[in-house]
Amino acid sequence: MFRSPTFSILVVLSASLTGGEPKTDSLDRHEAVERALSANRDLIAARLALEQARARTIDAGKPANPEVRLGGLSDFASGGNGEYGWSISLEQRFPITARLRLLREIASEEVVLAGAEIREAERRIAHDVESVLDAIIAADARILLLQEQIELNEGLASFLAMKVERAEASPFDVAQLRLTIQSTRQARQREQRDREDLLSKLRERMGADPGERIELRSTGPSPDIGDPLPELTAAEIGQNPSRQYLERLGAIASRQASLAQAGRWGDLAAGILFEQEQRIDEPDGLKRDQFLGLSLTIPLPLHDSNRGDLEEARAGERRIARELEALDFRLHHEAGRLQRRHQSLYQQIKDYESGVIGAAEDNLRQMEEAYAAGLIDLTALFRVRDQHLELQITLLELRSELQTAVTDWRFVSVHNLHLQPARHDRP
Repeated sequence: MFRSPTFSILVVLSASLTGGEPKTDSLDRHEAVERALSANRDLIAARLALEQARARTIDAGKPANPEVRLGGLSDFASGGNGEYGWSISLEQRFPITARLRLLREIASEEVVLAGAEIREAERRIAHDVESVLDAIIAADARILLLQEQIELNEGLASFLAMKVERAEASPFDVAQLRLTIQSTRQARQREQRDREDLLSKLRERMGADPGERIELRSTGPSPDIGDPLPELTAAEIGQNPSRQYLERLGAIASRQASLAQAGRWGDLAAGILFEQEQRIDEPDGLKRDQFLGLSLTIPLPLHDSNRGDLEEARAGERRIARELEALDFRLHHEAGRLQRRHQSLYQQIKDYESGVIGAAEDNLRQMEEAYAAGLIDLTALFRVRDQHLELQITLLELRSELQTAVTDWRFVSVHNLHLQPARHDRP
């Protein structure tokens, strides 16, 4: 079975940060993702949206506060005879529809919506971390192969230089080889710069300070990444945070449509009223009367003012339903594409290893035996070794593509979070 090396991460805190000896923490791939999910600055800020949504549930759907109304009148402005009146009333509004319950349900759905949005951000951060790790691992392998190529060509250049002194080789060959060495060194420096950029991205994704130094070391073979990728199941699609987010949006849109329907009727208002007045009653003079009564206000939906809101909410429901269908379609196609790509790459690597690499190794072994027997010179042997390294670089690129296909498939199928428990509970 084809296997490729995996790596763990060494995070070395500099002495300037710790004030003493550098501290070393060894992290494997999943622990690196865990650190990113707990320390990434963007995620820390995004999780506050969940607190905001939960805070909105505190007062959502509560009835309106009662209202106290005061009133009074007097005839002093007309120089009257002391007539006056005053009143006090207590009024409470009561919804005659399920509006308050719908508001509570919408607030609860928004909490779940915020949780799904955060989990989608976590999934993307996990994918970013794993993708950067894959790129760093591939860069390290390329740097090692390029260094081998440089050392091999430098050895050949020294050998050819000696042959030039004995007039057994052309100085043009040496000059051409020196240019090849310089070109390879430039390629190695470019790889090293790219690796430093990748390390900076990894620090940022993991929430590490710029002063932290991240190194990679080999820890032996990884689980076989050549196993066929399984089919994407309906359960896995249902666990996709993007889908859960759209489902919650759909639930909110449905309740908003019901809320718009309920909004056609205003609140019923009931109250109790106390009134006192003083008036002139001939022939008895001033007379004081007191009244106690009840009031009831019934709204009438004469104008369908919420029709636009209702139509908008229903259109939102339909749009989200279509977006869910499109997402399912896209996930199935992307998973299938990655499955086919993975299988094709895996088969190509097997064929390459057993065919091209196997033949190259046999050829190299025969050339080494021929050189030991004095049948060929060192120049020919160096050429074969250089060709063997070029083939190894090609094999490395194929293995890197295979690992990228696995990482991308785990992102699509949410397997890059399969070790992570659900972090956000329904309120």
